[in-house]
Amino acid sequence: MGLFFKTSEEKAASQRKKDEIMEKGTSYMGYPLQNLGPITTGSVVTIKMHPDEQKISLTSGKNSIDLPYDRILGFSINDEASLSSGKISIGGAIIGSAIFGPVGGVLGGLQKKGKNKISWIGTLLYESKEGERKELNFTTYTLGTPDKKTFQMNQFETLMNKIAVRRYDGQSFEL
Repeated sequence: MGLFFKTSEEKAASQRKKDEIMEKGTSYMGYPLQNLGPITTGSVVTIKMHPDEQKISLTSGKNSIDLPYDRILGFSINDEASLSSGKISIGGAIIGSAIFGPVGGVLGGLQKKGKNKISWIGTLLYESKEGERKELNFTTYTLGTPDKKTFQMNQFETLMNKIAVRRYDGQSFEL
């Protein structure tokens, strides 16, 4: 190692150590949209990273499924942009526009009895034991605006994709 400059390998190793520290405290919760062996749809699933064991675990109650890091292809969280109420409050829009103008009208119309839940779909892409590309989907609900993921969602998504990229480190690609 140089006195002031790190090689690219040293920088990558340092970043990987930082990522592993972050992975230990990061998890994602959602409701599976399909059965996952002993884990059924509608149950709450926690996806937790285990960097020391190089795996993630999907846990619901006493049921748990492990997936090795080297089979993870990617993870994304996208908004479904649907409100749980399914209706717009006309009264809220009128009051909101009277007090705060056009922007208040839009926000007031969406504030239906405080039940402004945003559905997010978390998609885990992985490789099966047979080498097939598979996908697991989870619904997560948050309160707030549909255009912003929570900090925890962003962090989990970023770290999962860093894990997925590791399997391709050092490989060259042709287009």
